[in-house]
Amino acid sequence: MDIRLLQFATATGAQSFTLGTQSGAGNAVGTAGTYAIPSSGDAMAFEHPELTSRGNIWTESYTVVGNIAIAIDIWVPAKADRAALTTLVQQQYAKVIADPTIAAAAKAAPALPSPNS
Repeated sequence: MDIRLLQFATATGAQSFTLGTQSGAGNAVGTAGTYAIPSSGDAMAFEHPELTSRGNIWTESYTVVGNIAIAIDIWVPAKADRAALTTLVQQQYAKVIADPTIAAAAKAAPALPSPNS
């Protein structure tokens, strides 16, 4: 598993990164592999249908909190584990948003536009 926090100069920069990666991942996996993660802001997950060369299923997730983008990748043997990824994303989101400075930046940030807007 990989968890990356990417801090941008502005909330708009973090939003742009998040929307771009969500759009690209969504195009790669299609609607069947795309799902929202509840209780984690605007987090979306993208489950790749093919096994990797090591026999794992790769699922990636992206969300944004203020000027911080959260990117999480998880690989599990043979079959995706949506519950495990959902729990991981929710835990990481809660940890990031618990910081008062980040929470204030998130509150001041504009709403995340949809990928098509």
